[in-house]
Amino acid sequence: MALYCSSDEEDGNDTIYVKLVSTVAIKTSRLDTIGDVKGIVYDFEGYNDYQTKLLYAGEVLEDHKELQEYGISSDSTIYMISHSSEKIPIYISLPWITALVTINVNEWDTIKDVKASIEIKEGCLSEGFTLVYNGEHLTDAKPLAAYDIHCNSILNAIDNASAISTVFVLTPTGKTLEMDVRLSYTVEEVKDMIKSMVDVPERHSLRLYLDTRHLDDMNMLADYEIQNEAKLHLMFIPFYCGKVIHVRILNGKTIRVEVSGYDTIENVKKKIQEKEDIPIHKMVLIFSRKKLEDGFTLEKYDIKDESILLLMLTKGGKC
Repeated sequence: MALYCSSDEEDGNDTIYVKLVSTVAIKTSRLDTIGDVKGIVYDFEGYNDYQTKLLYAGEVLEDHKELQEYGISSDSTIYMISHSSEKIPIYISLPWITALVTINVNEWDTIKDVKASIEIKEGCLSEGFTLVYNGEHLTDAKPLAAYDIHCNSILNAIDNASAISTVFVLTPTGKTLEMDVRLSYTVEEVKDMIKSMVDVPERHSLRLYLDTRHLDDMNMLADYEIQNEAKLHLMFIPFYCGKVIHVRILNGKTIRVEVSGYDTIENVKKKIQEKEDIPIHKMVLIFSRKKLEDGFTLEKYDIKDESILLLMLTKGGKC
């Protein structure tokens, strides 16, 4: 369950979109408390689960505090979860045993809580492994609900001690980089390490390949079963070269859009309109929790190949 916030500058209020089974819009002010927001949702939807809690950026929001105290502004995303005492089973795949380990949790539990439960049950230090779900490295401070982890979900554990590997990166200049990495590192994190070791030409981005397979920034090395002493190939890609971005619409649909680094946000909206017949003036594009301005380019926002953007609509939109 999520709440989506967009601004209405004329009356100084915000419109918050609350995603329950459907999505509804409610009017709020930045001076409203978290309790006020919950009350509006309850009244609007006839929702009477008073054990719900709101989360923002992995932090539990206290009812007496105002939205502005948490830095919640236009286009922020807030999660609503039920603080239920009823526990659900999830399964943990540990690399050193063959059977799945069952842990009973509720969606309020943090990743750190889950790791502590595994430590108690299996006798392994929680600092010694990293949990992964759907290819994403899970942060200790965030609750399960922030990752959309449900009953019977399977989480994978990566042994931090044994996950240290050496990889060789072959650069376009012929230089070979030797790097010590963890399998839990994302491809983007590896690229950041590379940028500190080589000079990247201006207006170029990095692409990494394992053999002929392109490595996606959001995935971890473990997702590609990269072995110790694997050889990765680095390419410098001019920003004007074509790339593909993914645009996720609030109705759950995701579309692919072909773009270049020099495309403006307005150009991207026009391409979305061609595919989805959504009025451009109703579109709001979000990347890394930032609202994207029409006049800026993808390069300005460091939007790369295979990046994911969120499309929201102003009041009266289609989604």
